[in-house]
Amino acid sequence: AVDQEPSLAGLLGTLGEALRALNGFECGCALARLKELPTREHETALVMDMMARCHFEMADYAQAAEVFARSCAKHKLHRNLSLEYYSTALWHLREPVQLGSLAQQALDWDRLRPQTWCVVGNCLSLQREHEQAIRAFRRAVQVDPSFAYAYTLIAHEYSAIEKFDKAIEMYEHAVAADSRHYNAWWGLGSVYQRQEEYQKARYHFQKAAAINAGNAVLKTSLGAILQSMGEQEQALRLFSSAMDGRPPSAMASFHRGAALAALGRRDEAMEELRRAQGLAPREPCVHFQLGRIHASTGDARKALSHYTIAMDLCGARDSKAIAAAQAEIIRAGAQQRAGELGR
Repeated sequence: AVDQEPSLAGLLGTLGEALRALNGFECGCALARLKELPTREHETALVMDMMARCHFEMADYAQAAEVFARSCAKHKLHRNLSLEYYSTALWHLREPVQLGSLAQQALDWDRLRPQTWCVVGNCLSLQREHEQAIRAFRRAVQVDPSFAYAYTLIAHEYSAIEKFDKAIEMYEHAVAADSRHYNAWWGLGSVYQRQEEYQKARYHFQKAAAINAGNAVLKTSLGAILQSMGEQEQALRLFSSAMDGRPPSAMASFHRGAALAALGRRDEAMEELRRAQGLAPREPCVHFQLGRIHASTGDARKALSHYTIAMDLCGARDSKAIAAAQAEIIRAGAQQRAGELGR
């Protein structure tokens, strides 16, 4: 807050600078400008919404949801509230009760706003009701055919049920509506990644990261593709940059550890993967990679332990991961028995 009472022109100037920074996805700069406003302005609906959006665009979903929730409590469902982003933050945080409550409030408030149907769709998506979610998001498009985010949310659902042609079509609709809609560029990259079309995935992830350079998820996604293409050093730089954000990214930490391991820097890799384990103790890929490193050092007992944990944490549908873990368990078990026989 500033000490002396600013003029109206000064307030509007600071607010304008913050808005320009937010629109350019310079979210750290936008937050800094907003914090220069008098304390009483921090609790206004517009400023709270902008602060929440900044945290959202930096992939800090917990902080974004907290500010959005305070804004709702203080101002109810005001016109400036970015309901679509609030609901997506709750989706990422896996908060079905809060998301269900928000969906009901939004429906009671205004059924003729596209944001309302995005909230409803996100609520259904979290319940894995993908077809119903698509219908809700299509309602948003019917209300406002230029609403890019609704097309992206439709595409996410198609991608979740592996209807990739339809997903690509919807992501392209989103980009046509807003060429700076990085979410859709990322979505296209993720589809091509799943189809193992790595050059196409790289191109689209680069487009997304160029638009929102401060988002750790985008850096990690691009780094993962470079990793798949064997560009470990460049990938490592991206993962390290992603780890500079707040909150620290478990997935960036995991990929950084894997890149270090691929470069033969095992001690650093082990340290980074233990960090990833602390951030996401129930993530099977972290245990799987730890098992590989222990196996490479000849510690079959620890390798076997991590492979077993990885298999236990894999969902029933992760058949490839389970098969890989089982193969590694058999290999580690044989290695352990050979070591015991050699004593």
